[in-house]
Amino acid sequence: LLPHKEGKGLVPVHEVLVATPLVRRLLHKRQFGDLPEAIKAGSAEGMQSFTSEPFIIPGKPAPCLRFATAPLEREMEITGPSALYLAAAIDRPDASWIVSLKSQSPDGAMQVVTKGWLRASHRKLDPKRSKPYQPYHPHDARVPIPENEVLEYAIELRETSMAFPKGHRLVIEIRAQDTLADEPIWYHQTSATQTRHTLHCGGGRNSYLLLPVIPAANGGA
Repeated sequence: LLPHKEGKGLVPVHEVLVATPLVRRLLHKRQFGDLPEAIKAGSAEGMQSFTSEPFIIPGKPAPCLRFATAPLEREMEITGPSALYLAAAIDRPDASWIVSLKSQSPDGAMQVVTKGWLRASHRKLDPKRSKPYQPYHPHDARVPIPENEVLEYAIELRETSMAFPKGHRLVIEIRAQDTLADEPIWYHQTSATQTRHTLHCGGGRNSYLLLPVIPAANGGA
């Protein structure tokens, strides 16, 4: 129990332990003393999490994970389709993945460049129609997701064309819902149940973004 931020008594605090294969094995064998090392190993593998908020208050940004490049050393153009591949787990049988690619100027202002979304239970791909840079989901069946199992989600981002000026950053945001504070146009609600989303960025489980970068006219990168 911890003091309430407004000084109104105490509130319970919970720490969620992601059920990786190592954690499952330790719990099965009741080797609880080894759990701290398993937690450290999970951090080393690059696990990052957020939890959706079905009843978020108006005007509050949705929980998300955000990744950004270093400031660009030269202008960079992308033109065409893009795809984000997530190695990730959720703690419910279904959830949403919503991805935004943004351009961030040196003063911190951000502009949405393109966006993609995928219902977890519709992750199945059509291998004949899919390309690495443009995955195709037939959406012909809903397959519940095993809870806390790391799976790959291939998320298509809408085709776009954008020149990122020198000094700008590319920002990728991953969330489970939209709010009017984040997105007044491409708006998606989340599931009615809080869901923890855990992204893996290492340890043999790689998440990565494919972008259609157009070579500079002068031969630069």
